[in-house]
Amino acid sequence: MKKELAYWFAEGKPYKEGVKIYTALIGESIRVRFFNSGAGKMQQKMLYKELLRYARIHNITPRKRPIVQKKATPKQNHEQNSSKHQSTKKRIKVNRSEIHYDNLPRHLQQKYDQNSAIWSRIQLLHAKMLALPSSEIHNEARKKYLNEIINLDKTRRKNWEDIDKMKIVEETIKPTGRLTLDEINTIEDKATKALAIDKRIETNLMYIRRYHNSKNPRQMAQLTLRINELKRLNIDYETRIKRNINIKQ
Repeated sequence: MKKELAYWFAEGKPYKEGVKIYTALIGESIRVRFFNSGAGKMQQKMLYKELLRYARIHNITPRKRPIVQKKATPKQNHEQNSSKHQSTKKRIKVNRSEIHYDNLPRHLQQKYDQNSAIWSRIQLLHAKMLALPSSEIHNEARKKYLNEIINLDKTRRKNWEDIDKMKIVEETIKPTGRLTLDEINTIEDKATKALAIDKRIETNLMYIRRYHNSKNPRQMAQLTLRINELKRLNIDYETRIKRNINIKQ
């Protein structure tokens, strides 16, 4: 079923299929009932986040389902083998960096575990709300459940913010160029910030050299971001890059 989850991420993430995968992998009745109660925006968002976290913990990456051919000509076999060598695995990322449970310090692992408990509680409260009759006499109970959900969600979001800050800490140890310029500016130590900026400039130039002619929307967005960062740093990126490539004007 883990393979099915990898296919699910690569095939448009259909909701009903995601619920089936979740049921097979997790099998918790309260959450399953909640996801089966409808396909609203809240259910879709929660299902995606839950499966994404499962994938991050178990290092599952999106991949396309293999195409089964009954008969293939030698030419088709050659093309299929060539495409396998040319393909690259996508990695599931959150805020541009991976988060693996085993790499987290103990206090952040506790926050991660707390979020799992919070998630279970939120879904239990949702299930209780759905089970309430629609009459006004139950409005007070609904309000009580909703207020608890809101407060739990605030705690959950704060925990995730603390966990996501791990990439800032990692950057202070060894600059990688992953952080955006805005993220680098949150680093207080001046020497560390300077090293991180130098690495970001280097990775931005490498990215522009590699993808300057790309028509991929995601890569085009990254190009715009990285070019604007270099402009903010008063870097004459065009002169530097033209030493190696001829950028189309």
